[in-house]
Amino acid sequence: MAIKELAQGLGDEVTITIGKLNIHPGEILCIPGEVSFIVNVSLKNDSKREELINNIKEISRNIVLEEKMQIDINKILNFPPISFTSQIQSEIESVAHDLGYSTLNVLSGGGHDANYMLNIAPTGIIFIPCKEGISHSVKEYASETDIEKGANVLLNTVINLANKSSF
Repeated sequence: MAIKELAQGLGDEVTITIGKLNIHPGEILCIPGEVSFIVNVSLKNDSKREELINNIKEISRNIVLEEKMQIDINKILNFPPISFTSQIQSEIESVAHDLGYSTLNVLSGGGHDANYMLNIAPTGIIFIPCKEGISHSVKEYASETDIEKGANVLLNTVINLANKSSF
């Protein structure tokens, strides 16, 4: 809850995901002796992201000390914020609007193939809505309608960019 409260102060510019929760021993009537989880912090401004991570660490340490527990904090991965090619992202948004689709600019953490393609070519990324906002999970579900809309945006964006003299 403390992490959620920190994030709320930053509004829509931050995405915090808590995942891969491990509870040991994980028995129904047994108080856990060890709990671990991963916190993913996505924020376009790298210095603000580092500041938020440091605040999360400090709050976590304070809670653990107050409860007379122990804590280990390890940074597993660090994907620096990236910006996709503005012309391609603008074209994607324009195509979506031309097709009568709504758009929402979202911040995405690292790991997408497009992040690596950006090193060798102009790149953009298209997301489609998933039920209840759940993605990267076995519970992820996108309707056929939304999948078709995403494919239409991709197709028309590629056609439009191919017809331009340069980008």
